[in-house]
Amino acid sequence: MNLRNIILPMIAGLILFTGCGQKKPDGVPTLYPAKITLTNGGSPIADANVFLVFQGGTSGSWAVNGKTNAGGIAEVNTSLGDWKSKGAPEGEYKVYFTKIPVIEEVPLPPELQNDSDAIEKHASEQLKRLRDAPQVIPESLNNPAKTPLVLSVKKEGTAELAVDVSEHK
Repeated sequence: MNLRNIILPMIAGLILFTGCGQKKPDGVPTLYPAKITLTNGGSPIADANVFLVFQGGTSGSWAVNGKTNAGGIAEVNTSLGDWKSKGAPEGEYKVYFTKIPVIEEVPLPPELQNDSDAIEKHASEQLKRLRDAPQVIPESLNNPAKTPLVLSVKKEGTAELAVDVSEHK
């Protein structure tokens, strides 16, 4: 068999399989770059969820959010269903954050792993420890109705917001 008869169909199949990326859904406006940096006393906060709530009208059915990396930086994305792309539509946004506290998980002793009452009690204790764990994000920044933070996304440049949570406690 000719090598060309094998490689060309494989390349064509790969192109068809990968396509050119998902098409932006109808109704989603042009997106512009936005970046948010989250710290606590200058130290980056990783794995915090970042949410942007459009101000001043209807934003459509898309969501604008991100998640901070190890450096405390979140690149903002807009998503609708399975579609997601970097950036946010032009406009003013309230910004708030959530972060689940990290607690040390206490394992259930092996001799109790078949005891449904012990399992339930253990799970309840873990939830209590999680609720009682210190919160990294102050309440004023984890509630869309209370947050004082605003980000303006414009056509030119990258919209940036740097937040140190220690200044909001």
